[in-house]
Amino acid sequence: YPIFVAGVKRLLTWALEWNEQGDPFLLWGTCWGMQMIVRATVGMEPIIFDYGLKGMYPLMMPLNFTANQPKSSLLGDGNCPREIQKTLQYRPSTLNWHLRGLPPSAMQDYAGLRDTFTTLSTNTEPVAPHREFVSSFEAKGANVFGVQFHPERPPFEFTHDGIGHTAGDIAVSQYFGDFIARRLRMNN
Repeated sequence: YPIFVAGVKRLLTWALEWNEQGDPFLLWGTCWGMQMIVRATVGMEPIIFDYGLKGMYPLMMPLNFTANQPKSSLLGDGNCPREIQKTLQYRPSTLNWHLRGLPPSAMQDYAGLRDTFTTLSTNTEPVAPHREFVSSFEAKGANVFGVQFHPERPPFEFTHDGIGHTAGDIAVSQYFGDFIARRLRMNN
């Protein structure tokens, strides 16, 4: 585990430095990848994740947008099509399949997270104790993004009836794939 964090720390450092120099290097983290970006920012200690989240294996959920969403590069009003925003916000369209979650308070409690990232959305564990967790974030002024959910899985995975395959679910997945491809093309 620490060796993964060290590797992601190196990638995160490159991404932030390259972005600062005007060459947008993309770093994207999905689920455990998002958690690794957080670990690369704050280190292995302290234990900042909530463990043992219940009822999300798998579970399709809508996103609870934060006040930062309208101006974001990933989900913002000028970047994300309105129909995709509506699907994300009002339909269970993101596949959650994880046992850990980053409490939103951690994004303010740890200077590295607070100074580097902006929370775009949260979700809440569907059963008691109903812990809230960060479901998406982006770096401030850099091409670094993290999502706790799995946008890549709904179009291709049919192993569980809880995985959504509606037209909206597929459109959301396609949006994230297209977003990543556009962001990759920005790098020289």
